Amino acid sequence: QLGLILRKQVKVFPGAVLEEKTLSLSLHYRLVKGRSLIRLKKVFSQRIKPYLAARKIKFTVGKKVWELRPPIEWDKGRAVLWLLRKLKSKNLLPVYIGDDLTDEDAFRAVNKIGGISILVGRRKDSSAKYYLKSTKDTEKFLGELTQIGTDKK
Repeated sequence: QLGLILRKQVKVFPGAVLEEKTLSLSLHYRLVKGRSLIRLKKVFSQRIKPYLAARKIKFTVGKKVWELRPPIEWDKGRAVLWLLRKLKSKNLLPVYIGDDLTDEDAFRAVNKIGGISILVGRRKDSSAKYYLKSTKDTEKFLGELTQIGTDKK
């Protein structure tokens, strides 16, 4: 229902993209400029206010994106830990690579269990222990990582 309401409201803002996922909605506003962004924030806030007040949704902010999710205690960090428990292996070194504020929970979770957390891009206040400058650097790193332990004849 909220998705339908937001879809109608958002389509009048050039550059705004509403991404409707199975359990969440993400409003990407990277391409919305100036006064349109101010109006979009106002419209978005007004539409979600009753749902927030009734605790029907959880609101988070990412990198040029607003996310609406079910009001449950679940985030990327909990998802990573859940996946690792499902794998039931003691011989894993988890590596988490992310570029968004929403990846911070996963960085903290991976750090707690001795894994490797990597931020792509610039942000001073990240929980990630390591940093890669760009997507290109990330591709290079992953390529090198896949070569570890392989027979190079």
